[in-house]
Amino acid sequence: MLTIKKELDLNDFMNEYEDILPSDYEACEIIFDNLEDIFCDGTDDMTIRDYVRFQMMVSTAKELLNDYDIIDEEDLQELDSDEVYEKIEEFLQENTMLLGSYEDDDCERVFIYDEF
Repeated sequence: MLTIKKELDLNDFMNEYEDILPSDYEACEIIFDNLEDIFCDGTDDMTIRDYVRFQMMVSTAKELLNDYDIIDEEDLQELDSDEVYEKIEEFLQENTMLLGSYEDDDCERVFIYDEF
């Protein structure tokens, strides 16, 4: 098998994997920084593609609150948005690896994490 390894900066990474990456620059930056840490000794193209496509998740706060029992409905009404985001981060850190979060163009908080 022929293995070709190459170094990529953030822009090269975004160009190389644009077909599987989110469109937000901030998301790509978070993913790139974490992949640098995870695969610091190097890896191959297929491993990166598999990780981004199958293991890494990108969800808004609303999606996470709908999909998982993070905060009771009653408690949700009493919390401000920063407290909600903090609860979501705690939930993700306890159940998986939180890679990061950012606000998208619609001012929604988006979380990037490993699938669990």
